Amino acid sequence: MQDNPQIILICCEGKVTEKLYFEIIQNTFRVANISIHIFPKAGQHYHLIDKSFDTKREFAEEFGFELDDIEVWAVCDRDNLKDSFTKLKDYAEQHGVDLAFSDPQFENYLLQHFGSPNNCHKRGFELEQELTATLLNHGVGVAYDKSNLRWLAVMIDQKPRLVEEAIRHADAYSVHSKQPFFTIQRLIERILSFRA
Repeated sequence: MQDNPQIILICCEGKVTEKLYFEIIQNTFRVANISIHIFPKAGQHYHLIDKSFDTKREFAEEFGFELDDIEVWAVCDRDNLKDSFTKLKDYAEQHGVDLAFSDPQFENYLLQHFGSPNNCHKRGFELEQELTATLLNHGVGVAYDKSNLRWLAVMIDQKPRLVEEAIRHADAYSVHSKQPFFTIQRLIERILSFRA
């Protein structure tokens, strides 16, 4: 993390869901004290970290910033990771990239907004079914769809403290050798630190 960045770049592995989530956080909490740019579908794992660093360098060159003015985060999950989280994190640190990680998937972090579920190790279609069941059990009334997080925007708008609760719940899973495991909450905290 940079001491006093002017810009935060967020490079996401996913196409839509993570971008929508960060936009919800940015808009709901009126994050206006820093410029945040989100880049979806930027690659996976080591390639994502390389792309994050390249994006930072290109952004600095194009808009006339110093590299120290820009903080960059790579957002990814466990899917298809051949190495350990520690190796990936070390690689990110060597490249000046902060790592926001979800194990097994980002949707497991979404479940943290509903408490700290014990079955948060699911993935894929099974996880999407779990999210749908959770949404229905909490009276949201919609099935989970990766490209539609309007239900979450409404929930967070009505109860902003849900984000802080999700961070606390994610912190409870702090052993990276077990599932679930999250560092994604560090990025959320970082964004919230720039609230107006």
